[in-house]
Amino acid sequence: MQQKARAFLAFAASEEYPHKLPEGREIAPSMRHLTLVFFPEVDLKGLIGALDKLSPLPQLGFGGIAKEFVLLPPRHPRVLAWNVNLGPSLPVIARLAETYGIWAEREGFLQQRETRAYLPHVSLMRSPFSHLDRIKTVYPHPILFPSLHLYESVGNLEYEKRWSKELIVPYREIPHTADVAFEIVGRSLEELYWNASLALATRWEQLLPSEIPVLESHPDLIRMLNKRIAEIDSAEGISLKAVSYHSTLTKREDVTYWEMIVDV
Repeated sequence: MQQKARAFLAFAASEEYPHKLPEGREIAPSMRHLTLVFFPEVDLKGLIGALDKLSPLPQLGFGGIAKEFVLLPPRHPRVLAWNVNLGPSLPVIARLAETYGIWAEREGFLQQRETRAYLPHVSLMRSPFSHLDRIKTVYPHPILFPSLHLYESVGNLEYEKRWSKELIVPYREIPHTADVAFEIVGRSLEELYWNASLALATRWEQLLPSEIPVLESHPDLIRMLNKRIAEIDSAEGISLKAVSYHSTLTKREDVTYWEMIVDV
């Protein structure tokens, strides 16, 4: 007889939130994730074998903004989560969730797939809650999704990774002799702008992206970033000068790697 398990296919979530959360049955930071497909009861060994053959799989990780707390489901909440703004990655991730749900249903790993609109969220804790007054004060911040995993739920809000795929990290700080530098990765100008803004916000939180401007070229992208830096500097001050136009761009297949240098 095949052993059944509760499992889910999800992106690991990585964030730094130095403020107090409400109190509840907290999910450990290392266990937090953005779910694509939930399997209430599944043949784990068979699913792992099928994932090894699944194509296409995502190659590029992505970033978002943990922008506010949300209680789920709204009427009788059992979960406190981050509502995540995925920017230009939302259509891609929503399409993946739908595609993998259809695949899992067709292959017999799901009896019925989820058909509601995709709601990107990262669960933080389960009820009972206390100090919910803290959800009124939120500090939006970057949240990174660098890898894809099949997790098995083993009880007490503990999850074991049973299958994994590491992804290309969309932004990371890299060493530089004089200034600050980041490696920014994206498939489009919009993704590069979004990921560059998130990278900058890891040091200067005022630079979290709010919207993506119309972009025609890479110099145009840098100009719009610097316009935003200048506006924030004029309004409240900020400890950086500008993003440098002197940078290195490398193209590998359909992905662009940008060494973004920041004058401070």
